[in-house]
Amino acid sequence: MLGYSQYDGKNELKVNFMYLLLGLPEISYERTLKPNTSIGISAAFSSEKNNELEIRWAITPYYRRYFWEGKDGVFFIEGNTILTNQRITEYYGDLGYTTDFGFGVALGGKMWHRNGYFVEPYLGAGVLLIGGEIYPRFGLSLGKRF
Repeated sequence: MLGYSQYDGKNELKVNFMYLLLGLPEISYERTLKPNTSIGISAAFSSEKNNELEIRWAITPYYRRYFWEGKDGVFFIEGNTILTNQRITEYYGDLGYTTDFGFGVALGGKMWHRNGYFVEPYLGAGVLLIGGEIYPRFGLSLGKRF
């Protein structure tokens, strides 16, 4: 199995520490479908008390294709969608929050450690359909395969 031959299980739970530092904690679940493909979903939520963030919440389903396997890691490309609730600001003021939907891509990798633990850096972007804005997709996740 590409990238996972020494680890049992097809499920992963992970926390994106980059978003956590920004005040938007994100938790993800990923399931391996075939040796080189997986699907997953990420959920990020912000406290309403944090008025500095433009995003209140985001749900991001994704599909990953793994291409390269090294001794302790793999490389992937990701296609994702996003459903988000974010603040809309125009030149004449704050219009409040609205829900938007978009599509994006990301590149990343997983570096394996003992007992199925891993570090996962990734970077990408997408476009929201209603607002036409670009959304970032990035992270440094720590997770466990089970």
